[in-house]
Formats: sequence, structure tokens, C-alpha cells
Amino acid sequence: MNDLAIAKQEQYAVDLEKTGHIFAVYSYVNPKVQYPEYECLLCNDTIDWGSAETFNNFETTRYGKIFNLFTTASKETSYLIFGFLLFVNISMFSIKENLQIQRKGLA
Repeated sequence: MNDLAIAKQEQYAVDLEKTGHIFAVYSYVNPKVQYPEYECLLCNDTIDWGSAETFNNFETTRYGKIFNLFTTASKETSYLIFGFLLFVNISMFSIKENLQIQRKGLA
């Protein structure tokens, strides 16, 4: 390992299954490489999203409008919405239980 560090060899492999040898991995760089003749259309491109203040897509969607309604609602309105959701949840459980009781009676 020290020899690999002295030789500035960054990659190595160890064969633990059969021989236990250490192999220095070498990536060959061809000095006579020929680049393609066509132009790279996507090389060195940048993506500009523009200013974040110019357009907020979240606020224009229906979900964004509902979310803003909940965040700006008063305390009493929050209690009313929470109560409504609680009663909807309880009614869904009762419907589920009624359907399970009816299925047991049919079986």
C-alpha cells in the first residue's frame, strides 16, 4: 500500500478469493484520440430559471390557493376546519364498520 501511495497510484484492486495479489489499476489515455466531427449541441449549456420573484407557480395552482387559505385563516376558522375533518373521518369509519358487519351477515 505504501508503494502505491509513493507511485501516486489512486486506484488498486485486491484479489481476495484466489491469489491475494494486489493489482494497480491503470486507465489508458489514448494520445491519438480523434474527436467526432459533428458539433456537440448540449456541451457547455447553462439553464437559467430566471428570477424566483417574477413568477411563483405554487401560488397560481389550486393547491397553492387552498394552502394559502389555511395559512392565513384565523384561529376560529382553523377549529371549524379541524372539526369538519374529524367528523368526516368518524363517518368514514362508521361506514367501513357497517359494510364489514353486512359482509359478515351475508357470509
